Amino acid sequence: MTTRTKSTTRTKPKKPAKGPTAEEVRILKEVQSLFSVLAVAPTPLTVPGGKGGRYELYTYFFVAERLKRESRDLQVINPAPGLTFLFKGRPSHASNDYSYCTFTNMAGEYFDLRNGVEYQGHNMKHEVDIAVSTPLDHKQVPTEKELRFAVECKYFAEQNGFKGQFRSQVGAIMDLTREHHAGTGCLLCGTRFQAYFASHHPFSTHKEFTQYLLSYHITPLFDFHPRGKSLPMARRWVHDCYIGL
Repeated sequence: MTTRTKSTTRTKPKKPAKGPTAEEVRILKEVQSLFSVLAVAPTPLTVPGGKGGRYELYTYFFVAERLKRESRDLQVINPAPGLTFLFKGRPSHASNDYSYCTFTNMAGEYFDLRNGVEYQGHNMKHEVDIAVSTPLDHKQVPTEKELRFAVECKYFAEQNGFKGQFRSQVGAIMDLTREHHAGTGCLLCGTRFQAYFASHHPFSTHKEFTQYLLSYHITPLFDFHPRGKSLPMARRWVHDCYIGL
């Protein structure tokens, strides 16, 4: 006599959906807080999707709020009065179809604060996440001649993606530099703008990361977020940017 055993199919328990981390919630709250300081009138704000987009938006408004303290006349420019602040979500030429800010330096000269603009280098175009430049025209593809301040923003789950990002930014900076010794990586011959790398990660334990960026005149800013230890340093580099315009 054969006894049959009834087979059972085990169902794997579903993993609970991951919500935003406490750090991401703080970033979103800080974005709203910074924007309320910048807005002349209550203007709806659309937060772009994705952690990277929200972190870029946070960095943009941080820089804008600090420039407002320095310049006192920073203005938020929207495509039309009363519209939502339209944050640029993809790289392209300078576009007035998206919102941006303008301000003046101590000499009364105007500058733009934009995001996601592609600048023409010697060999190709390069996106600058956050850029301070001389005033740009609609659909203009600017060059390093207009660029004064450039920030690369990276929000990673792990640090293992840093090396590729560092090499990418160094390559972009070299290609955007007016003059450099081809093949040697020397940027001492005429970099017109200040370059920064901003990340929410704590200060890197890899000293070679910092040394690598500094050797190409790129200032690393780790642990940059609403509760980060780099906030005083970040305030300082925006101040230095403004003074140097």
